[in-house]
Amino acid sequence: MEVRLVHDYEDTLDNFFWFHEVTGSIASCLGSWIKTWTHYNAVFICAQPGRGKTTFIKEEIIPAAIEKRKNVLLLSSRLANSVQQKRLIAQKLGLQTTLEGLSEIGLQRHTDFRSVRIMTYQSVQGFLNDPNAKEWIRNCAYLVCDECHFFAVDALFNFLRNLVCKFSHAVRIYMTATPYDVQRCIAAAERDEYSAIQDFARNERIPTCDRYIEFYNFPVDYSAYCVDFIHEYEDVIPKIEENPDAKWLIFCENKQKGMLLKNRLCETYKICAAYLDADSKESEEWERLCREERFDEQVMLCTTVLDCGVNIHDKKLRHIVLAADNQTTFIQCIGRKRLDSNETLQVHVLEMNSKTLAGRRASITRKLNLAQRFDAGNHLDILDMMANTSDPDCGVLFSYNSDAHRQKGGGVFKSKEAEYVLRRRKDFYERMSSYQNLIKRFNNPIASGNAENGIRGKRANGIAETINDFLQGCKNLVSKAALSYLLPDLLYRIHLWCVWRDMEKYNILRHFQCSRFVPCSSIAAHQNGILRKLFG
Repeated sequence: MEVRLVHDYEDTLDNFFWFHEVTGSIASCLGSWIKTWTHYNAVFICAQPGRGKTTFIKEEIIPAAIEKRKNVLLLSSRLANSVQQKRLIAQKLGLQTTLEGLSEIGLQRHTDFRSVRIMTYQSVQGFLNDPNAKEWIRNCAYLVCDECHFFAVDALFNFLRNLVCKFSHAVRIYMTATPYDVQRCIAAAERDEYSAIQDFARNERIPTCDRYIEFYNFPVDYSAYCVDFIHEYEDVIPKIEENPDAKWLIFCENKQKGMLLKNRLCETYKICAAYLDADSKESEEWERLCREERFDEQVMLCTTVLDCGVNIHDKKLRHIVLAADNQTTFIQCIGRKRLDSNETLQVHVLEMNSKTLAGRRASITRKLNLAQRFDAGNHLDILDMMANTSDPDCGVLFSYNSDAHRQKGGGVFKSKEAEYVLRRRKDFYERMSSYQNLIKRFNNPIASGNAENGIRGKRANGIAETINDFLQGCKNLVSKAALSYLLPDLLYRIHLWCVWRDMEKYNILRHFQCSRFVPCSSIAAHQNGILRKLFG
């Protein structure tokens, strides 16, 4: 038996999951397992974008339901993803004519494909409360929650509990490439349902020891992605001008930055660019992207409206620019481009400087302070904030149930799962802050009295402020005695800066030209050889 100590906020699975390591395509691997699945045990499929999760639903789950004359409810988190799924499912079921003549809004609202309903998580809540839908729901054999990290990102844990309860009689299938923010809240919702006195489907007692979630993990390979770092969005403009045939997808942090960059590209540099956000659902660009899975402009700028599930099949799309401080956003953004064999993609990551890092840490700390106030019994204060302010932090952490206003807490409930995600983010920021301190250490004069005044970057003031500066400094001093001062966990801190907790797992070490982490003793013994390999 192997025992390993892990941090509370590391990427580890809840013990309610039964882990299976599988290889190959999802449809070929899991097709034969479907008949063994029952409503007693939910199913979780973890596979990187582009591995065929939607194909599995279309080719395996829907035929299995039709064979039993049962229904399938397919949920996704974004309209664009849902629209693309509708086209694929309609083609599979021979219902293309039902979509003919529909406007883009009409297609978004069309959900009924006979034995299959396709909806977003936002729109399904009305369907669940519709008395006319009870019979259809009762005959549902499979509930498919695509891009299920939505439950953590959008903090709708109470909705998840309701979903599990409503479909306790169906096989519940959760799918995502980024499970670690959401796996705890799914395990909690499923565990609570299993711990109920009675089984909702058969009205009989079920021993909870026989209940678990089947977790199918498909190995990942991100070797086709090359990562580099930029100081600001404008840094990519010269690269865009260099090759007019290469297309770019740029994820912006907010609408203001997206519009400013789009206008600058179009007006100053005469580069064809378009911008999409949540208010663009009726635009021609939006419709083309959903229908053709491509865009005509050289540069498409967007907010996270596209970060979940949308497929872009276009060989000319060779660059993605993003700002991400967590694994979920990072992987979902790069996963929008579907790669063919032998294709590669250049990913440009916007660096976080000390000021940005401090601001994000302060925002997370403020939210967690609200959670502490709630834990201390200040429920009415929280309720007052929810009623009299538009503070978005309250909406992230707390919900209000008017039917429970006489209970302790005045009907205010805290989302433990949202708090868990926030603590994961805070832990990440604190580790990144340690990396910033590491840079400061290298900027100080070297204790040995060496003439080199620390590791200098390419900034005008000679101070290494970002990872590119830091790496350049390492290259400049590759054979210097200063390298003996490298900390044992140097590479670990660098890979944290690259967003992922375990880059080795995701095979994204290409940026550092190495295939494994080298211990400090090896660095000291082989400075000239190993470090040149590490830093290029």
